[in-house]
Amino acid sequence: MNKLLTRLFEAQRALPTSIPANEQRDMLLTLLFWKMLSERQRGKARYRESGYNGTDPMRLHMVQQNRVNLSEASLYEACHWPTPFEAGVTLRTALYQCANEQTNRAFHTVLRPERYGRLSTHHTVLSNSTGLADATKLIGGLTFEDPDLTIGHLFQRAMETLPGEPNDVPGYVAQLLVELLNPGSGSVICDPAFGSGQLLRACVDYVAANYPGHKLVLLGQENQSSPWALTKMQLLVNGLLLHRLERADVLEKPMLFGERLSFLPADVVLSRLPDRASPWDHQNAAHENYKRFPGTPPKDSRLALIWTMLAAMKPVVGRMGVLMPADCLDSREGMVLRRTLLERNWLDAIIKLPRPKRKTDALQAVSPALLLVRQQREHDQVAIITGQGQAGQPLRQYDARTIKLAYGAFQARQSHASLHPATGAELAARPCVFEWPTPPTTP
Repeated sequence: MNKLLTRLFEAQRALPTSIPANEQRDMLLTLLFWKMLSERQRGKARYRESGYNGTDPMRLHMVQQNRVNLSEASLYEACHWPTPFEAGVTLRTALYQCANEQTNRAFHTVLRPERYGRLSTHHTVLSNSTGLADATKLIGGLTFEDPDLTIGHLFQRAMETLPGEPNDVPGYVAQLLVELLNPGSGSVICDPAFGSGQLLRACVDYVAANYPGHKLVLLGQENQSSPWALTKMQLLVNGLLLHRLERADVLEKPMLFGERLSFLPADVVLSRLPDRASPWDHQNAAHENYKRFPGTPPKDSRLALIWTMLAAMKPVVGRMGVLMPADCLDSREGMVLRRTLLERNWLDAIIKLPRPKRKTDALQAVSPALLLVRQQREHDQVAIITGQGQAGQPLRQYDARTIKLAYGAFQARQSHASLHPATGAELAARPCVFEWPTPPTTP
């Protein structure tokens, strides 16, 4: 492991410094992904594949589309290139060939340089530097024969270690949200705007730890090519073939639907909302056939995403978790959504998290909150939980145990210091959700 990380840092130092760190990481992870699958094809890397032995057509199609078999011509080769320009041309040609092979449907757009590898964007810089050739040779010399680590573990560690843009959902929040939703074995998980894929990976880790040997089906959409490709690569090197990740804006072009233009039903739907609303074509969405909105689509794109998530839930047993700004449901359109959830008796809990103090934290710019929705509920009360972070400490050190205990007490109809059960009438009448008196901190 240490040798791998050392070699990757050497490869990053070989690249021109004018290329941003996150784009350097994208280049190196693209090469590492290609190298890992090539070594797996040669039988020189430990690889664990999670296939499917059933007869469900949707799952069989996913496995067929995501299984990768490289030909001899498309295996990773670290050759000596006389000039930097020749290195760039040879690498571009190899990536195109690997991505366009009929047996590599899973590589569609993943290895295309102009969409992910940034080789076109920085063509002039790379053509005048030996950095690309040097980085390719350094990664080409790596071996993955460690009996204790699969290439999936190695790739995950490389993603976490190389400098670049942070995950849009911090790991401690992703873990908390997944534990509260408690996905079971064989669940269908959907994130319609998965970003860096942190929530999908947290679901995989949770099921692997609590239901060993069981498989998940992962569904998702993402409009940005770089995080889409990075998440796709991570699933492939981990052998997680039961997934369908589409690259498109879920509001403008929803692609996760099946028969009769209804969304593929998911047991658990989760996502993170942006800090601010962005423009979208809500007027045209009023005439769509996807059955997302009960009335006029909201102008706020964040609320439109919540309506989309509600449409993706499996009837009766579906549940949903959203990481959002705490004031997201306080607007007029937000109150319409809130009242709809209350009328259906789906709104289960709203959990306000302490605002982080580190500027590098992905949630530092907003006051974050978790929205939990469940279709199967035995009562009509809603849990209002206010997280009490330790004074002067960053959020990532905050003990989520308090929130989990408070939510567990709510489900058991017990009391807890951080819990304030509210009736639907109280919530519907209040313009702001978090105007409740702050509960005292548990001694």
